Amino acid sequence: MRNGKKRGETFYYGCFAQRGATKFMFHEGWPCCSGTYPLCLTEYTNLIYFNTQDSLYSNLFVSSKVENIYNGKKVSVTQTSQFPNTFATRYQIETEGTADFDFYIRIPQWVRGTVKVKINGEFICVNSSNEQWGIDSMPGSWMCIGRSWNDGDLVEIELGTDITFVPCDDTNADFGTFMYGPVVLVAKGVVNGDISIDGRDLNEVFVRQSQSSLKFSVTDALNREFTFVPYYEISQGENLSVYMERSHYR
Repeated sequence: MRNGKKRGETFYYGCFAQRGATKFMFHEGWPCCSGTYPLCLTEYTNLIYFNTQDSLYSNLFVSSKVENIYNGKKVSVTQTSQFPNTFATRYQIETEGTADFDFYIRIPQWVRGTVKVKINGEFICVNSSNEQWGIDSMPGSWMCIGRSWNDGDLVEIELGTDITFVPCDDTNADFGTFMYGPVVLVAKGVVNGDISIDGRDLNEVFVRQSQSSLKFSVTDALNREFTFVPYYEISQGENLSVYMERSHYR
């Protein structure tokens, strides 16, 4: 036993029914999924960054460090991130003198609105393209934030996003799940699976409780109160609603 849990214990089955949904751990330690986890972790070294002869691509927002040589100059980039609790990340650059390389950041498809970029504390882009820096902040693209770097340069990125409702399919427009960026939100403790939304902006209806977590409170048109949290925060046996029927109160 470790920390009161079996070693190798893993989430194994999720019930996504509209009513009475919950999640379960596998009944024994070390099922096939447990062995897969460390294999997945070893792949991070191939997925966080991509390198070419004269470019560095940051693909994932994960605290990490990468080293490479560009035009004979040794360069290390240290990323600090608390994603997904915050959709912001920072990069500290260390180099021998001035190093020239294109530094690209992936702008995910879920980004909405403003992309803020600061280099050494100064904003260089807010939701726009900037020919001087080669910036294109379109979602689903790569944003080049600079080409010439000095030792100690600090890059800070903040990605804007929205609460969205994602229908299950084209024939069920009002049956689906709520998301914040790439994070699936579930109604914690709810067993009936319906919510009355009266047409207001979802980003006004969903009130974030703190900047350090993705916990939201919602009061629907029938004055029912809901607490939405990321699916990954739900413990075994807790009631939840992943897929909800979004009714329009009249």
